[in-house]
Amino acid sequence: MLVFISHDESMKANFTLPSNNTTLISGSTPRSLANLFHCYHCKMRNQESIYQMLHEIYQKHRRYHRENGDSKQMCCMWSTENPPDIIADTEPFADIEATFNIIIDDEEASNLYDLDLEDAALRIMEIQKKE
Repeated sequence: MLVFISHDESMKANFTLPSNNTTLISGSTPRSLANLFHCYHCKMRNQESIYQMLHEIYQKHRRYHRENGDSKQMCCMWSTENPPDIIADTEPFADIEATFNIIIDDEEASNLYDLDLEDAALRIMEIQKKE
């Protein structure tokens, strides 16, 4: 079966269904396909919104450390010339915890510190799913 899913600017799913001589795969209906497309679209939109909010936090804290370039690396929210010994309870992570309603322990803070913003947005999504 071939079902072509496309969308217009309003992100409404449009379906092209197979001809009558083609059999549908068991459990595959236009409604289930629409739900699948909707879930994928929401995940992507959620990832994009997490990235945007994370980028705002990044911009806020990066401006205090002008020695850091705009590399979109999480570590640029702290001084790279004189980094803190413990990063878990610092203001950038407090902002991230409050914004995304998550808890970041020492190990997770170390992991996030080493990521770029895109990977950190994905990691935040994973943390949200666990909590």
